Formats: sequence, C-alpha cells, structure tokens
Amino acid sequence: MSSTSVSAATPATDEQLLVRIAAGEQAALGELFGRWYRALHALAAARLSDPAQIEDALYHTFITLWQKAGDFDSSQGPAYAWSLGQARAHLGAAAGSPVNSPTPPVEAGAEPVALVAAAAALRARILNAAVPLPTASRHVLPLPTLPAWLGWTAAAVFGFAALFFAAKSFNVRGELQAALDAERVSHLEASTLKNLLEAERILSRAQLDRLISAERLITELRAQAAPAVNAAQP
Repeated sequence: MSSTSVSAATPATDEQLLVRIAAGEQAALGELFGRWYRALHALAAARLSDPAQIEDALYHTFITLWQKAGDFDSSQGPAYAWSLGQARAHLGAAAGSPVNSPTPPVEAGAEPVALVAAAAALRARILNAAVPLPTASRHVLPLPTLPAWLGWTAAAVFGFAALFFAAKSFNVRGELQAALDAERVSHLEASTLKNLLEAERILSRAQLDRLISAERLITELRAQAAPAVNAAQP
C-alpha cells in the first residue's frame, strides 16, 4: 500500500476539523458532531432532564463551534477541551447555574434507537442552520449597539447646530444687505451733490453773463451821453 493511500485513510484530528470548520466546511462540522455527540449528550443529560432542553443546548453548542471555530488556539489546549467550555456555557445558561463538573464517562455499547434517531435529527438541524459565510465576514466583529438616548442626543445637537448656523447666516445676510443699502445711499448723495454743484455752476455762469451785459450797457449809455454833456458845458 502506498504512502498516499495510507495518509488518505488517516482520520483528521479534532484541531484539523476545527480549521476546516473555520473555513466554512459543513462536512467537517458533521464529522465533529458524530465524534463528540455522545460525550456532549452525556454531559447535558447529567444537568438537564428535559430532552428538549438537552437538544437545544447541544444545538447551540455546535452552532457556536461553527461560528467561533476561527477563535480556537491550539496553544491554549486541545480542541475537545475548548469545545467542552462552549458546551458548559450553554448548559449553564439552560440550567441556570455554571457547569463545572467533568464530562461523565460514555458507556461502550450500542446506542439506543431513540438516541440514534435524535442524533440524526439534531445533526440535520445543525447542518441546515450552518450556512457558510463569506470569507471576508466570518471574523468581522459586530458593531456595538448604541443606546437609544444617544441617537436622540445626536439629533438634538445637530438640530441646535442647524439653528445656530441658520441664525448666523441670517445675521450675515442682514449685515450684507445693510452695507449694500449704505452704498446705495452714499452713491445717491454723491450724485445729488454733483447735481447741486452743476446747478450752482450754471447759475453762476448766468449771473456772470448778466453782469457783463449790464456793464456793456452802462458803457454804451455813457458813450452816447458824453457829447451832450460836453456841449452843455460853457
């Protein structure tokens, strides 16, 4: 037998399965389920008596493994111990208290038919819910949920800011309009003064012309009266 066929027949380790699960491989999750179901079911049955609660605890455990497989760090311990921590967290939530007891031993032998059927149904339910996520979004941290009052506060701040800038803009427009009005008044006053000066110039010119005409008339009258005055003198 070649080395290639031997390596192909070697089962994957738990750590390798978690790596494949982190890559979005549903088949690896199904294989891990078949490998750990009995032990995790025994742990859940030791804490919970309701079969529905047991099934829900196991369901949430394997869904958590599907979602958080990328968080597993082999330097912190084996994959099975890390998965037990996830299972105990869900069992503690279901039972109302933390689960710190070790995993109950799994008895060898054939499994009951009811347990086999329940395992098959649960496996199908888990794989149906384990929808592969895009690679870019598998480890994206969710955005924190902001409190409702923060939105109202931000809206109020933006509202006050809008009112402030609107009032500021109104004042600026008013000042600009006042400056334009003042410029128009100044221009009108300058135009009026120019007209007055022009009128005074015209009036002064007319008065000067009249004075010149009067002087000419007086000069002519004196010239005409001069002979008569000379003749009347002895």
